[in-house]
Amino acid sequence: MAGGLSARLRAAREGAFVGRAAELSLYRRALDAEPGAPVVLHVHGPGGVGKSTLLQRFADEAEKLGRTVVHLDARTLRLTPATFSQEASCVTTACGSVLLVDTFERCQGLEDWLRETFLPRLADTAVVVLAGRQPLGSRWRTDPGWQQALQSLGLRNLTPEEAESMLIARTVPVQERAAVMAFARGHPLALALASDRSGSAFTAGVRENPPHDVISALLARVVDDVPSPLHRQALEVCAHTRTTTQDLLRAALPIEDAGPLFDWLKRLPFVAAGNAGLYPHDVVRDALDHDLRWRDPAEFVAMHHRLRSHLLRQAATATGDAVLPAMDALKYLHRAGGITRRFFVFDDQAEAYEDRCTEADAPTVLRLAHKAEGPEAATAVEYWLRRQPEAFYVHRDPATGEAVAFLAWLTLEEPLSEDVEADPVVAEAWRYALRTKPVREGEHIVLARFIVYPEQYQRPSPVMDLMMHRVLAGFLHAKRRAWSFIVLEDTAFWEPLMSFSEHQLVPEKATLGDRTWSLFGHDWRSVPVSTWLDSTAEEELFGRDVRRPPAESELIVLSRPEFDAEVRNLLRLWHRTHDLNQSPLIRSRLVDHRGPAPVEGLRSVIMEAVDLMTNDPQERRYHQVLTKTYFDAVQSQERAAELLHMSFSTYRRYHTRGLELVTDRLWELEIAGSGA
Repeated sequence: MAGGLSARLRAAREGAFVGRAAELSLYRRALDAEPGAPVVLHVHGPGGVGKSTLLQRFADEAEKLGRTVVHLDARTLRLTPATFSQEASCVTTACGSVLLVDTFERCQGLEDWLRETFLPRLADTAVVVLAGRQPLGSRWRTDPGWQQALQSLGLRNLTPEEAESMLIARTVPVQERAAVMAFARGHPLALALASDRSGSAFTAGVRENPPHDVISALLARVVDDVPSPLHRQALEVCAHTRTTTQDLLRAALPIEDAGPLFDWLKRLPFVAAGNAGLYPHDVVRDALDHDLRWRDPAEFVAMHHRLRSHLLRQAATATGDAVLPAMDALKYLHRAGGITRRFFVFDDQAEAYEDRCTEADAPTVLRLAHKAEGPEAATAVEYWLRRQPEAFYVHRDPATGEAVAFLAWLTLEEPLSEDVEADPVVAEAWRYALRTKPVREGEHIVLARFIVYPEQYQRPSPVMDLMMHRVLAGFLHAKRRAWSFIVLEDTAFWEPLMSFSEHQLVPEKATLGDRTWSLFGHDWRSVPVSTWLDSTAEEELFGRDVRRPPAESELIVLSRPEFDAEVRNLLRLWHRTHDLNQSPLIRSRLVDHRGPAPVEGLRSVIMEAVDLMTNDPQERRYHQVLTKTYFDAVQSQERAAELLHMSFSTYRRYHTRGLELVTDRLWELEIAGSGA
């Protein structure tokens, strides 16, 4: 009966085993002692990736052939050279025997002894398989004698086809497989744990909110005990961001030297190193993130905001080739959001890369426009290529360098008749701005006018992510911008993202040929970047459970004559704090509206503008006139002239010119939004 049960168990395991065809093929060649086949195999990979399962399959294969099999697990044995020699003696004495060593990362102290003393004594046709989380030391690779005798195999996740076969073998209902696969993403242990919980626990949203017992079991197997709470925090930072650098660790943790923590992260088997920094395996990333959110919500929120502040600073100051990676890192914090994850794929696989559009790209850009949007749109693209060639970005195939998509980010300072005639979409943007809050002198509008990728036209894709990151950069970096407009064709599809982004649908559509276009607009003078960013923070953290009201239009938009009149009125009321609280300038961009005392902030900005006159000898008399008249609280302008020893006509001339200089400087601040 024992032999019968053993055979049944082996058959059941074999029936449930999926994938690893290359590893099995190499192992069988080793068992058959084929020429060139290795004698020692080393299998390595992160926890839960299937090393122990593969070793069990190796054992079953050898036992079917009648081989003697010894299976050692370093978790249960204290392996020293003496105990190892005793437990594994058969492979040095019995031909064809097989030694399987699991959790080999705990035997790193034996590596030199195994390589130089024990393994060279293997009997003929004996095979050894070492399985652990870490790659072998460099001496194995640099020793010419081991280059043929040893083969190292890095285990990876199962392919989607293999993962589905595993779920079929575990009898997971067909209607639940997509949710389980979305959660596990090919990780064998995650697939197994999720399979055990299949049923009501696994729905379409399981990736955003997986059962916590599955998360706990996964982390217990994948993440070993960490050396300290600080190491755990570093691991949680690494899980929460797209990539982790030493600079990021310093910003998120109370440390000055992040080098040791960074090096520790780099050695973890489920953490990989890329060009932009370190990143964990996706399923481990999500498990760590969900666990911290569940275990310590306050620390999760605090960590998120520390990272967000750091990444915002990077994004706001990024230039050149650093712009899109900085926007990607910032946007990645939204990946758990209920809105943004429906419109961004958050995929780091490079389907294309952004580049400036050149004159040589024009024929391809026109062809792409014609294919995706029709001949009339291609005519409009041709016009804007001549008018603003610097506004165009192309997205190239990495293999060929050919443009496969393009974006136009137009900047317009006034409604020129030729622009309006050439493009009805731009004409509608100007009409809407003029009807609502007109563009003032020194300001401009920007439009994401053409968003063209014919292969997945205006639908989520890695290329669309690149385009949206460029638009985000335009929001963060633009100066003197009044309005931004995003032009899209499918209103119903994009409206949730546009609403979340505080871009409201313009009531009138624009028609070009037989196509109609929706414009989504945002007035940045009323809701500036700082307020706009704050309004999205909760969605980043809590996703679809958040029902966030739209950001309030907290700022007022004054014309230049209105603005100058309010500055003069404010100076007249300088010492009447109650009246200053009623000034429209309190709601202008001169003031930091998140500060505790907006009146004092407004006074400070005005005084700084007046005090600038002391830097120029020709303006010092203007400074004296304004200071005496308004800040010193004299009874009248005549009295101010008398105290300054000026004739009243001279005083009036200096007073008028001084007010002009001050209002000009304050208007520059208002247009640029420097106060905010």
